[in-house]
Amino acid sequence: MAGAHCITDNMVIAAALALANMVSATELNHGNIYPPLDNIRKVSAIVAAAVANTAEKEEVSTVKTPSIGWYQFAMDSMYIPKYS
Repeated sequence: MAGAHCITDNMVIAAALALANMVSATELNHGNIYPPLDNIRKVSAIVAAAVANTAEKEEVSTVKTPSIGWYQFAMDSMYIPKYS
């Protein structure tokens, strides 16, 4: 998404932190370590945005932050299957 030419340690950490922050205290108390699957699109966009933002800060991306922001860019770029 950000056109990063490499994956840095901080990009991996950003992805892990973004994912971890999507799990509520209630979910953790129930033994869940991942957010609910019903939120997969939102969670994916948040993780992608965190990684893209970190790539840009570390100057390993070839794409600048879109005017709509990384989160909205990720949401708008997602494939939405339509079955007839």
